[in-house]
Amino acid sequence: MTTFDIQLGQIDKNKNQKITIMNIHPKLKPVVYAIIVFVVFMSLSVALKLITHRNSIDDIYFGILSKKDLLIGLGIAIFLTFTHEQKKKLH
Repeated sequence: MTTFDIQLGQIDKNKNQKITIMNIHPKLKPVVYAIIVFVVFMSLSVALKLITHRNSIDDIYFGILSKKDLLIGLGIAIFLTFTHEQKKKLH
């Protein structure tokens, strides 16, 4: 059985059972995780607003998002990143 180590698109057949897409500095991984969580939340928020046609008067960013949406998204991103990091420390 052959396993591959993928690093930045290159395949290395000498290492076993390790798949890495990108080598990122360990301190930047939580930041990338938080950005991804924020983008996913904002995407879901925009999709729901477009599907339900519920745009309030205070939608000021791109005609869809309000300041409240951005603050909720930021709070969720911080909370989920914190809990993800705590869970990684337990394992």
